[in-house]
Amino acid sequence: MQLQVPEGMGRVAKVAEGANHILALTEEGRVWAMGTGSHGELGTGRVCSSPTEFVEVDLPDDVIVKDIAAGAWHSVAITDSNDVYMWGWNRDQQLGVDQV
Repeated sequence: MQLQVPEGMGRVAKVAEGANHILALTEEGRVWAMGTGSHGELGTGRVCSSPTEFVEVDLPDDVIVKDIAAGAWHSVAITDSNDVYMWGWNRDQQLGVDQV
């Protein structure tokens, strides 16, 4: 299946898949997501879904991401300064913190 990349997204360098969502890392170090966001795994700051269109993950403007990963209902981004951002479902503390 070919996915439509929105104008302005740039070239995709890597893709990671969860149970019901997809992450895309661009060559510029930005992260985009698409799919069901019932557990916050899209990283938009709210529980929402974008089943057919990519939305940009809500990260600080100065953050450049170098790698991504996706679990079933959570997402991970590693920055060029080796900071780790994680979001989504934390049922089993897979985000590295107690329940939030």
